[in-house]
Amino acid sequence: MKIAFVGKGGSGKTTISSQIARRAAQKGLSVLAIDADINQRLAETLGLNAEQAKQVGEVGKQLLELKTYVKGTNPLLPEAEKIAKTTPAGAGSALILPFQDAFLKKFTYRHEGVDLLKTGGFEEEDLGVKCYHAKTGAIELLLNHLADADDELIVTDMTAGADAFASGLFAKFDVTFVVVEPTEASVSVWKQYQEYAMIFDMSLELIANKCMDESDVAYITEACGTEPCSVIPFSKAIRQLDRGMRDDQALANELGEALDKVFGLFPSIKPDRQRFQELAVYFHYKNAAAGGGLRLGSDLSTHVDESFDFAKAIEDLLR
Repeated sequence: MKIAFVGKGGSGKTTISSQIARRAAQKGLSVLAIDADINQRLAETLGLNAEQAKQVGEVGKQLLELKTYVKGTNPLLPEAEKIAKTTPAGAGSALILPFQDAFLKKFTYRHEGVDLLKTGGFEEEDLGVKCYHAKTGAIELLLNHLADADDELIVTDMTAGADAFASGLFAKFDVTFVVVEPTEASVSVWKQYQEYAMIFDMSLELIANKCMDESDVAYITEACGTEPCSVIPFSKAIRQLDRGMRDDQALANELGEALDKVFGLFPSIKPDRQRFQELAVYFHYKNAAAGGGLRLGSDLSTHVDESFDFAKAIEDLLR
């Protein structure tokens, strides 16, 4: 299943997503962690040192290679240069097993049971001429072709705020966890997500973070209009982690109960692959209507296999 963590910048989403990924691996789950935030800090938060972090593959730099791979033998797709990042899977497309596929293994770096990959940051030639969606589009294309099993966990650390709504990436998850600290600015991000997510019937869960007392929890609950699925206390261990000093035992002691409440939701999360494909097709057609194929020199509307059964294709592949 695919989950994402979003929130205002500084709300703690990267820290929480890293702790969920680590704890899931410790519980024996297969975990793929994806850093899709413009501030690429997930590797360090997971405990990688500077040299290890450099070895994590940057999918955003290999978009053409990814397009070539997922095209497979799909007869509706043109040459890789003319394939859009919104392209949904179709008959003949290469579906990617997240923990077995040799292509994906070229990008992932395993650390303490977690496979990690990232979009990559800006290069000098990007500055002033490209937005970060040029990078995260690679993650969107990857997720459109990812054949993850229900008991495999894909954790994505998203860009801050509601920026993800500028592309179809926000609709690639079975559940999106919105991390909210007790401030008006942080609550506003929850409200944005709630408003936009309702349009597409997305599943949202609220995590209350940096709560010093019950009044903080009460504020978040009332302002957001819903009970948080988990309350994470203000943590000295996280403060130390943010300063580059890790104490795993202290993190477990301070966060263990709150993280386990998040894990308690997992058995009820049932990936809806038919709906996933419907949304992928919807956003691809929307991209085509907005002229997304002009720069590529391609008619994107002809790249959709309307008869493709994404759910069955994954089921057959996982047998």
